[in-house]
Amino acid sequence: MEVSDVEVPDDLTPQDPEKPLRAGLSSLIRRAADVCKLCIEGLRYVAATIADPARRERSSARRMSGAFPSKKNGVTVGFKTRTTEYAFILAEEMSSRSIAYFNEPPGIKLNYMCAKTHRMRSYYHRPDFLVVYPDSFELVDCMTEAGILEAASKQPELYQQRPDGSWRSPPKEEAAEKLGLKHRIVSSRAIPPILTANLGFLMDYVRAGEYHWNGVAVKAISDFLRKNARATVAEILKALSATADADDLFRAIARGRFSVDLENELLAEGERTYVYFDRATMDAYRVARIAATKSSRSLIASIFDLATGSSLIWDDREWTVLNSGASEFTLLDEGGTLQSLSRDAFEKLFKAGAIRPKNGSELAKATGSSEAYKLLSQAAPSDLARALAAHRQIAPFLNGTSKVPASRTERRKIACWRSAEAKYGNGFVGIIPHYKECGNRTPRLAREVLEVIEEQVKEHYATPKRVRALRLFERIQEACTTKHLQIPSYGYIARFVKRFPYQMKLAREGARAAYNLEPRAEPDGDTAPHDAMRAFEKAYLDHTEVDLELVCSRTGRPLGRVWLTLLVDDLTAKILAFYITFAPPSYRSVLMALRDCVRRWGRLPESIVVDGGREFHCTWFEALAAFFSVTILRRPAGKARFGSRGERMFGTANSQFFHTLLANTQNRRNVRQLTPEVDPKHFAVWTLPALCTAFETYVNEYHALDHRRLLVTPNEAHEQDVRVHGSRPERRIVYDQDFLVSTCPTTRSGRAKVQPDGVKINYLYYNAPGLRAVLGKRVPVRFDPMDMSIAYALVGGSWVTLKSRFAAVLTRRTERELALAREEWLRRRSQVEKARLTETAFVKFLLELDETEALLVEQLRANAERAILGAASPGGDDDEDGGDDDGTNDDSVDPEPGPDAPLPGALEKLTDDDLFPVEIES
Repeated sequence: MEVSDVEVPDDLTPQDPEKPLRAGLSSLIRRAADVCKLCIEGLRYVAATIADPARRERSSARRMSGAFPSKKNGVTVGFKTRTTEYAFILAEEMSSRSIAYFNEPPGIKLNYMCAKTHRMRSYYHRPDFLVVYPDSFELVDCMTEAGILEAASKQPELYQQRPDGSWRSPPKEEAAEKLGLKHRIVSSRAIPPILTANLGFLMDYVRAGEYHWNGVAVKAISDFLRKNARATVAEILKALSATADADDLFRAIARGRFSVDLENELLAEGERTYVYFDRATMDAYRVARIAATKSSRSLIASIFDLATGSSLIWDDREWTVLNSGASEFTLLDEGGTLQSLSRDAFEKLFKAGAIRPKNGSELAKATGSSEAYKLLSQAAPSDLARALAAHRQIAPFLNGTSKVPASRTERRKIACWRSAEAKYGNGFVGIIPHYKECGNRTPRLAREVLEVIEEQVKEHYATPKRVRALRLFERIQEACTTKHLQIPSYGYIARFVKRFPYQMKLAREGARAAYNLEPRAEPDGDTAPHDAMRAFEKAYLDHTEVDLELVCSRTGRPLGRVWLTLLVDDLTAKILAFYITFAPPSYRSVLMALRDCVRRWGRLPESIVVDGGREFHCTWFEALAAFFSVTILRRPAGKARFGSRGERMFGTANSQFFHTLLANTQNRRNVRQLTPEVDPKHFAVWTLPALCTAFETYVNEYHALDHRRLLVTPNEAHEQDVRVHGSRPERRIVYDQDFLVSTCPTTRSGRAKVQPDGVKINYLYYNAPGLRAVLGKRVPVRFDPMDMSIAYALVGGSWVTLKSRFAAVLTRRTERELALAREEWLRRRSQVEKARLTETAFVKFLLELDETEALLVEQLRANAERAILGAASPGGDDDEDGGDDDGTNDDSVDPEPGPDAPLPGALEKLTDDDLFPVEIES
């Protein structure tokens, strides 16, 4: 049966025609379905998966979710965790075997017999991915190895381990088979963390496709490797510095021209990573290395990992290993002679055959054949250190060089040595102290009393009421008296609740208050490097309200505090972009920060870490990130530690800059003690233009100062990174008119119908001669939030500038001003006489409101922001850059763009032959 013969409701293409897959991908999926001969249910399942994810990924308490812009699919692919799902996405993106992969397919029904209850269980399970291969469709579940082991111990009938160490799930395989699909479990062990890091390192060069190939550089590298067979990345860059740079080398590796052991060597560590001429050379070196070290690995390697109590033969005598330290070995023979050897000397004796293992394969194990070895193996390192010191003290008496012990302590140690020698055959174990066994470890209170304490703590102390410990003690005292039990002391109760600081804080004050006490374990057992290993690999984007009062530069009137948006690089700690505005955070603040980053650096970071704010979940932010191949990483809610570098930068800016300025708001932290003499608003002198200029100077100075973590300046760290890891011109973004227009906001739907009067945007009509060709059609539109007299419409693949017929009134009026005016108009009209807000009535009312206080304050703020704008606006004005954020009243004028909002302007021009169409998953 062919796919074309089956009536599939949703078809094998996305439902929204404006969100297409990669060109030609639908036909490849159809062909794979024909080869697999999928049943009707299977076709419908695949169609539903392609149409839309079953759910949107969210960050959990200990994991970061995100969205990856996939070139293979042509859409963004979401993931719930970096440890497994993000690693799987990178592997599939680089794989030449798979056609496409989609996240969050619909659930499949599982039916199996529970081993514990002996009852049938039936429920729907949602896999993580659906992967399309030329000859099969496969459902994939990504799990950590620890998670699979825990799940298998609880449900052995659901997860089973194969002889090769991989995992399978018979119930899931059976459910997938009913749809004509396969099922596979991918554990974190299947994709090494080093491989994941290397795939991310090369992803920029893979996405670039047919970027300019430097043939001269590739030939020079090829000749160098043909002569030397292999060389490290650092050696190649140093030898060919005049011919090839890091970008040429990594681009050639990404295209398969040269080979690197991606599973075992990090490309970011160029001094230790070898590059081979081809894969055959790499495999030959790997086999030779294994063969050369196989024999020594079983002996020498085990020698240097000797356990305490292992036995060796040296000079025809048996020696016991007392200590295997980082720099030396300590051996003890049968007669009690103690000998220390450095690791170098030990290795030379072993290679010469002077030292040999006693039991071969059992060398690295404590023998445990006697009680002495058992005691030796159970001793703590600190106890062994004290025993060695005691042995050096009594060694003269044991060897006979001295006959009279100097103190009673020495006589006691000698007695312990001889007693252990007679009892165990080894006197050394007799002088090992056992401090862990000292003291009376039996509980002083009866078990019934402890149960009363635990009960009262759970019911009365570990609650949001936050009862004091003294009140808890009174309740315990009353309960013990009623049951005729011993009453514990108040000090014991106080110490008891202090044993569990995190649990008590969590129960009494909540998760956020207890966050600082939360155990800092690696999420999901992840061993991959979380910190960025190159510049622009990861950046943190966030906002904060500045602790400073500002005034108007013309009138001196207080304007309040401003908001600061920062984009901070993870590796170099450089401030890639900043934006200061009076408006609260919105998606326009985000876009203006990204615009500033492109203006300064000509590129965007490879991934951006954000929190759960609304401005980071709007369609426009995701669309721009997808088009410019930026991975979005969303940190868990209330877990500032996942964005510590960005949060730390805010603290540094406050302590080093804002808190040193006049009228900073530190005194307002204790409002009850604030007096008019020290109120910051009475000392406010800073204006917004002056503050932006001063902060720009501070950023430049900060980049030139030595960083405590980097040990160099951020500027030097950035320059060094470019030399080692390349500048990556594939990510270059041109700061031109298309880019500026694409950052302008849009309407609620993103489109407007062309009428005879033009297009209507936020109650206003905009028109231009170019709109006549598309009369009656809906076209994508944008508006300039800093100048509401200008708008833009996409006609014939290019942006057309539109003008309002009330341009004389609206010129240089911001979106926020119009939002306040609209709110005032609605407030003055009662529900009875509320009429439809027309363009003429709105402009007339706007003129009447020019003298109102709220609008005057907003105009002062807008004028202050216009004074600091340096770049030309998309419409041709000379004061637009950095000002889009002033119209950030999302609730009044332009709420978050809906799921049907069109993509940015540059995206609308793309054809199927360009990079890829962008899709933002709802």
